[in-house]
Amino acid sequence: MAAVGHNYSEVERRRIVKILMDSGVNTVSQLVVRTGLAKSTVTGIRARILAGRPVERKVGSGGMRKLSPLAIDALTEEVEGALVERRPVTASHLAHHLEAHVGEVASVRSVRRYLHREGFVAKKARRGPLMSDRHKLNRQAWCVLHSGNQFMTTIFINKAKFQLHRNTVLVWHRRGEQPRYGVPDHSSSVNSWEGYPLQV
Repeated sequence: MAAVGHNYSEVERRRIVKILMDSGVNTVSQLVVRTGLAKSTVTGIRARILAGRPVERKVGSGGMRKLSPLAIDALTEEVEGALVERRPVTASHLAHHLEAHVGEVASVRSVRRYLHREGFVAKKARRGPLMSDRHKLNRQAWCVLHSGNQFMTTIFINKAKFQLHRNTVLVWHRRGEQPRYGVPDHSSSVNSWEGYPLQV
């Protein structure tokens, strides 16, 4: 049998070692000579076989599931759409999206790997104001209405908010980009208020 070396996958190496052991080649030194594998690799595979553990890879044991081009396009389109609509999406959401719209099942880890391969990364969202167009128009109208006011007798107030726990939101986006998202504050927080006038 030709040397195995690094030309075969882990499962294929296990199969070859098992065939040799079934044919009577049982010692580590003999297996190393016949396969060309490292002694530590042969020792691990041999111990696995002697312990009765399966040679084949179990489903969902960490290998990246092969997705069709249609599924990969669906992944990228969903992430790109989320970027346009300024809504964060998680790998878990994308896995459910694939199963519901394309009919292909992939683990969360596989989704992450494919997104990384397509040039996407997941980073903490940059915080931005959660204001609708109506809010912006109301604020602009207020400024126009009070443009001549000196505010000498007005008490200005300020509020600081302290969150009691993490509220991390990860956003998938293209490498090199850093989009800004409106991230809502959690209700479990402490507010601190202060006020001061321009003229006493």
